[in-house]
Amino acid sequence: LPHATGPILASLMFGLSVGVLFAASQAVLVSLMLAFPGHTVAYSLLAAVAAAFATQKVKERNALTRVGLFLAGFNVFCAVALSLHSLPNPQIQEVSAHAATAALGGIMAAVLASFFLPVLESATGTITDIRLLELSNPNLPLLRRLATEAPGTFQHSLAMANLAEAAAEAIGANPLLARVCCYYHDIGKLMRPEYFIENQRGGPNPHDHLSPWMSALIVEKHVKDGLELARQYKLPEPIREAIATHHGTKLIHFFYNRAKQQETPDKGEVEEQEFRYKGPKPKSKEMGIILLADAVEAAARTLTEATPGRVQSMIDQVIKKVLEDGQLDECELTLKDLEKISAAFSWVITSAGHHRIDYPGFDFNRRGNGR
Repeated sequence: LPHATGPILASLMFGLSVGVLFAASQAVLVSLMLAFPGHTVAYSLLAAVAAAFATQKVKERNALTRVGLFLAGFNVFCAVALSLHSLPNPQIQEVSAHAATAALGGIMAAVLASFFLPVLESATGTITDIRLLELSNPNLPLLRRLATEAPGTFQHSLAMANLAEAAAEAIGANPLLARVCCYYHDIGKLMRPEYFIENQRGGPNPHDHLSPWMSALIVEKHVKDGLELARQYKLPEPIREAIATHHGTKLIHFFYNRAKQQETPDKGEVEEQEFRYKGPKPKSKEMGIILLADAVEAAARTLTEATPGRVQSMIDQVIKKVLEDGQLDECELTLKDLEKISAAFSWVITSAGHHRIDYPGFDFNRRGNGR
């Protein structure tokens, strides 16, 4: 394989530091195993490190073509310079042959990386920024279904994505992963969109004719349905994790309270466990942020006036309840992280509820003035 293939893949999948470390380790191992002369080892190291750095701005698979062209030019420069330095009597034919081989190696490295990347993503469960950006395309069939069949859920997911992205940026987590996971976290609601309040649009509520136990079962099942859709559409593991953990083991309060109101001595006491999601609880920072963003976005829609004070109070109450319920016990988030997340949520919500100056000659609050 061309020397740069491994560092390109390592950098794309695990970040620049891993890519550079891979490049250095590769150069040392190759020199020890094959006893290459010093200038060959230097060429291998330079080409590999350059490849790792060249992938930092790659956000789509087609961009690997530009990486290949850059590496071809860089490799030619290094090959010519090292040939002129190391050969006792350099001939133009020999130097040209080295340059051509170097250019081909750069192009082949990018070609091979583009071939192996999806294979390794699937095999390791790792998701790259390239794949995340592909999954963020609103014209993908699953997101189009969500937008048309469950429009309220789709809008909730978009608003939640803004919250999660800002929070992830605030604490140094992966904002793109947080955003894209939000797009898909509620896809299970596609199976029964009319049973979720955001999709009812003022129409009849089917839960009015169901027992609280049946209603809770239907609501809780959107997690299982989401995982099934994720398998059908071959969504990567991090998105499946977000679907599974975005409620943790939280209590479905509305139907639990309704069941408690219907409680009678002959029926026995209502078991709280019957009205809890099955989990698991979130384990990574991004998954913890998604759970919080889901709860905060839903609560924000109940505010009649989104003043900064009321917004901050609402966010603090939501985070406190989540903490007291133990939903973040297995998560990597610290109390300092939660402070930053709270501030990020507040900024996004208050910014979204900003006011504009009045339009002269129009009163949009008066009926019939729709000109």
